[in-house]
Amino acid sequence: MVDAIAAGEADILVDLQDGAAIGQALDILVGGGTHSFINYNELGQLFSQLQVDTGPTQFVEVRQALSFLHDRHEINEFVGRGFSTVAHGPWTTAWWWYQQAAALDLYDRITIYDLNIARALQLLEEGGWNYNADGTPWVHGSGEIRHKWVDEWHWGVFPEDHVNAGDVQRIYLDENGDPVRSNKVYTGEQYLMPLIINWMVREVTYPLRDAIEAQLFDNLAYVGGRLIQERRANWSPYLTQAYRQAERFQMHTLGIGFGTTWGPWLQAHLLSIPAQNWGQVDSPTMREHAENIRGGDITTQAGRDAFVQTFIDYMAYLTYQAYTIPMTTSLSHDFFPVGIGNWNNNPFWTLPQALQRAYWR
Repeated sequence: MVDAIAAGEADILVDLQDGAAIGQALDILVGGGTHSFINYNELGQLFSQLQVDTGPTQFVEVRQALSFLHDRHEINEFVGRGFSTVAHGPWTTAWWWYQQAAALDLYDRITIYDLNIARALQLLEEGGWNYNADGTPWVHGSGEIRHKWVDEWHWGVFPEDHVNAGDVQRIYLDENGDPVRSNKVYTGEQYLMPLIINWMVREVTYPLRDAIEAQLFDNLAYVGGRLIQERRANWSPYLTQAYRQAERFQMHTLGIGFGTTWGPWLQAHLLSIPAQNWGQVDSPTMREHAENIRGGDITTQAGRDAFVQTFIDYMAYLTYQAYTIPMTTSLSHDFFPVGIGNWNNNPFWTLPQALQRAYWR
């Protein structure tokens, strides 16, 4: 892209977030005197989504342990090259309510997951991941995979009056069509679950994937787990319809662009599985927090202050539960010819809005 701009094949490069490319654009385009630039907080984030309805990641201690096994500061440097920051929660720094929360007690309330392998080991031990495959005690350094005794569940089916017989669904609907509960069925048996994390990621070159690979395979093996990676071009359906797939994955690594209007109650709803509730989360507490966000009144200063506190409460809950592993949020850059004046872009404007207000000097 930078070469195309420099060669005159195009004029403007908008919303660039890749750290290496930003550095090249600054050197070649701005350093060459042909282009100016502006930057602004990205309305998005790079992160890993954890599936919380199946496998080891259904247990909070595993999700927290995985979070402690990432050196996200090192990942941030590798990915952002100085043009991004570590994201400690599922947010974007472009939100005004994040900025006000950060100036208050947000960072005192949330759980921060800096690299801490000793804490990851402690969490797994306390969570019951203390057995080999044959039920004997697991010993650190043995090379064996940790296991935990867990209840055995399977997905039930809806009654025939709700869906076609045999169609396995994620939630159960009442007679009014409202979601009431998961349709998981307990078999009455227990089995030893291995600490194996199946990781789905796209196969194209992806700096975040490369940065995670350099750490997580070894760190998870050290604490007694295994990371199995699958690279596929069509990775997206496994995220949005994972509960229908024969192959199950517990971790997906991707980027998200937050909508201009933030609606967390949509991501928390049972009926949003799997379209927006990617983690398959069935948590009444999460839904309650999200509905509190929805009911906020920001037309007065007192209402805005209360809204910010509600946001802090929600982030404290989400970071403890570790439904996602936030990685980085970028400083987006626009590059445009020096002959263009009044180029004002930001994460909440569209490109046409910027074009309409720009002019040639």
